[in-house]
Amino acid sequence: MTGAKINFRNLDSLRGILAVYVALGHCRWLLWSGHAAWLASGYQPWEVVPAYASALLRYGREAVMVFFVLSGFFIHYQSASHIVRGATEQTSARSFYRRRWHRLAPPYVFALAVTVALDAIGRTWWPTLYLAQTGDALLDQTFKAGGYSQASVVPAVVLLPSSLGRDFGSNGPLWSLGFEAVYYLIYPGWLWVRQRSAVAAFAALPIACAALAFVPFAAWPLTVLVHYPIWLAGAFTAEQLLASRVPNRSMSLGLGMFVAGVLLYWISGSLLAVLAAAMLYGVGAVLFFSAVRLPPLSVATEFFGIRSYTIYIVHFPLLALMSAYVIHTRGARPMHGWLAVAGAVSAVAFGCLCFEACEKYFLHSRYRDESAAP
Repeated sequence: MTGAKINFRNLDSLRGILAVYVALGHCRWLLWSGHAAWLASGYQPWEVVPAYASALLRYGREAVMVFFVLSGFFIHYQSASHIVRGATEQTSARSFYRRRWHRLAPPYVFALAVTVALDAIGRTWWPTLYLAQTGDALLDQTFKAGGYSQASVVPAVVLLPSSLGRDFGSNGPLWSLGFEAVYYLIYPGWLWVRQRSAVAAFAALPIACAALAFVPFAAWPLTVLVHYPIWLAGAFTAEQLLASRVPNRSMSLGLGMFVAGVLLYWISGSLLAVLAAAMLYGVGAVLFFSAVRLPPLSVATEFFGIRSYTIYIVHFPLLALMSAYVIHTRGARPMHGWLAVAGAVSAVAFGCLCFEACEKYFLHSRYRDESAAP
């Protein structure tokens, strides 16, 4: 490798942090009454710190944007190494699609089956949440968009969940996999462009995609393409690191970009600014984790990183089932946060068990060896 040394184990840790973060945010939402209700409940003084600190878990969608950057980075890394060396690579779209299918499709199908099984239990015994009759506007709006109609099942079966505006059962977080499926589909074509022109691949195409934000109507394909520059930012980062165009101080550079992205996100109001912010904090996170030396906690985060895909795609139906039980039997989510804590432990543990049941058999050999380690 000609470029800067990249700590891939740290990037695995980043994936673990993101997956667990998203799950924790969903626990806070599904298994806690919410901040406004808690404020009116006559809370104990010691509850103030965890209640306000939990507000940091509200940015699950933003965490998914970092996932997009990571995806672009990892998918393009091998081809980027050839490009940086000036080597000619014969790219086989069929081989690429076969590898992606083998790696991602079996756990995805497993997650669909898990969703159906858990939803069947919840819809039979505690249907209030699934029927969108909780009286909570956000909960009802979210679960009203789910179910098992033709508009939800058919897109999910062809790896485009939520593309027709209906989630597969309760598993709304699968929406991001539909975006990823499109990015994988067009990657060989984009790579053909990149091998001929860096300007076209990393400037002209992202600008054209960003311009779609001004189209005066909404459509799922447009939304996917508008977010495509975030994915391409990961591919661009891979090339820059390999070519040593990023200084050895990439940790400080990454931290600076992350902070700048967060600030832009907070002060921005337009969609383009939000997308630019995602590119900044996404690339910043990748640069930072590619170089930083993590404390012993990284052993745990790397463990979850190897299992992050399964944790992400199976956690929500379990949390929905837990929430459905509480809402149906008690009328509302609890004011205290202990159920959310129990949900977090349960969701992550459940994801790890599902990993052992399916995903570990479809990993790259390095990950299979590490996942088997005590």
